[in-house]
Amino acid sequence: MPDHFFTPTSLRDATLHHEPTGRPLLCAAWMEERGVDKLRFVGPFGDLSAFRRGTKVRIPAGTSVRTSCCVSKSKVVKRSYVVTLHDRYIGYIQGEQVVPPCLLWTGSGGVWHYVDPNDVELVSSAS
Repeated sequence: MPDHFFTPTSLRDATLHHEPTGRPLLCAAWMEERGVDKLRFVGPFGDLSAFRRGTKVRIPAGTSVRTSCCVSKSKVVKRSYVVTLHDRYIGYIQGEQVVPPCLLWTGSGGVWHYVDPNDVELVSSAS
């Protein structure tokens, strides 16, 4: 897992020096609106390469998980468990909206589950 964290300040600095598109500023504002001090992955920023198909991750108790049967509704898991990832979606900016990255896997009954990669722990990487 990466040790690098993005903060609103580091994202503003990226705008000045490396990324003149304004995307980091949108992500910085998004983090501040939510009261988030630091994230490993925000919008299109962060390296998700550790999360490949077959990677095992731990979903800690208290993590919010969305499902394909009720995407607009999420549940907070009561216990920690390990899942094998099927795929990852890189976050992006759509207009003025920051869309966070997510990891997905299939659960019981073939229902897709989605979680923010900032909320998981890497157990083992795919071979």
